[in-house]
Amino acid sequence: MDDASDGFDAQAILDALDAGSAPDTWKVFRARESYFLEQGAILWLTALPCVILVALAVSLAFSPATSSWTDPFRYYGILLGLTGCACFAVFIRRGFTLLRQRRSASKQMLVLTPEGFVVRTGPSQWLPADTAAAFSTILSWAGARGGRIYSVSFDRTVSIDLYLGNNLFQTQVSLIMTLINPRRLTVWRIDPRFPWRDTIAQSIIEAHTRYAAQHATMP
Repeated sequence: MDDASDGFDAQAILDALDAGSAPDTWKVFRARESYFLEQGAILWLTALPCVILVALAVSLAFSPATSSWTDPFRYYGILLGLTGCACFAVFIRRGFTLLRQRRSASKQMLVLTPEGFVVRTGPSQWLPADTAAAFSTILSWAGARGGRIYSVSFDRTVSIDLYLGNNLFQTQVSLIMTLINPRRLTVWRIDPRFPWRDTIAQSIIEAHTRYAAQHATMP
């Protein structure tokens, strides 16, 4: 859906920001370059045990004790080795995807305006499955491979609430948005590449509350 038709143009907002003509009423939250370095390094370090797993699998599959193809341990070793190779490839690829985004970190941002917010980001998994219903705009962004632009216009939302969840490593900061059309709930997790996610969430909720108050239907 193109949000330009309702007066909230995500691309125009980003163009104004890039040109240095953004009004003071906008808030800009940029991605942390250190996030890409840290997470990419963690994934690459996680890939190292996979190399050990593959080495153990090869030694099991082709050791003198399992020289016969009728020995089931040979097949176990081969299966274990293939699993280790697959895990290694996934961790290395994801780590490379993150490290490659360091160059575009300053251009990856969340822009909060009085009418809604716009996100420009590299490859990110923190989008609901039904993106067309959840966001006003889904555009590709040439600034990063796999990059995209999406936005939420406040005139399409009934309410926005904060949800905090915890896992073993960090607190997950999410927004529960009630959409007007189609009428549904959408949970959007704020991408950890942006610092101060709790501040971002509270700022979005406050901006939506002000918008709703200003556009309330008079009796």
